[in-house]
Amino acid sequence: MKRLLLPAVLATILAAGCAQNSTPAPYGSCATQPSKPQAVRTSAAPELKAKAQAAADDAGKPASCIVAAPLFRPDFRAGVRFDETQRMRFSFSKEAVSEGAPEQIPDFSASIIVKGDSISASLSALNTPFWRISATPSTTAESRHPLLSSRFRAKDLIRDLTFMYWPVDSIRASLAKTCPDCTLSVSGSTRTLARSGQRVLESSTRGDATVLRNYPEGYELSIEPESAR
Repeated sequence: MKRLLLPAVLATILAAGCAQNSTPAPYGSCATQPSKPQAVRTSAAPELKAKAQAAADDAGKPASCIVAAPLFRPDFRAGVRFDETQRMRFSFSKEAVSEGAPEQIPDFSASIIVKGDSISASLSALNTPFWRISATPSTTAESRHPLLSSRFRAKDLIRDLTFMYWPVDSIRASLAKTCPDCTLSVSGSTRTLARSGQRVLESSTRGDATVLRNYPEGYELSIEPESAR
């Protein structure tokens, strides 16, 4: 019976598309299909190149999609080491669910390895491998279960992990190159990233868990050691 029920349970995390909006709360409607990044050719200074690339990333989105959480990669070698298996919990806002995001998502058991200038992560749920990711400063590779929602993106997870755990100085150095209109502020255990004056990411600690909110896409990610159960 368990085997018969497993596909139906796994299907609860099947969804398509993505959503982005320009305000942190409430989550607003702005559903678009993910597209391939557009290359920007320019011989201008690095900061101008970064601005041009950001404009290309936002091109084609509805007018209400003013900002999105940027992709960035701080120096992996400056990061933390995860000594034990982590538990990952994803949840989407009601508005995101109404636009196709998964509503019921099982907890993921995650093995995260940081070695030199690379990160690898293996996520499983219900005794089923779901997602394997490996990343270097310039590459990302992944293998994924066919039922894994397209809302889960490898580059986003790498970005989220580093924003939650990497040293602030390392994150700021990366943002200076990739998102010149971004501002990172820190208050206690809370990190807030604003882009063009609008809050896009926020990370804070809650007991044993570190919790990230992605405001444009309407999701929350909680990570804590499995031993904290």
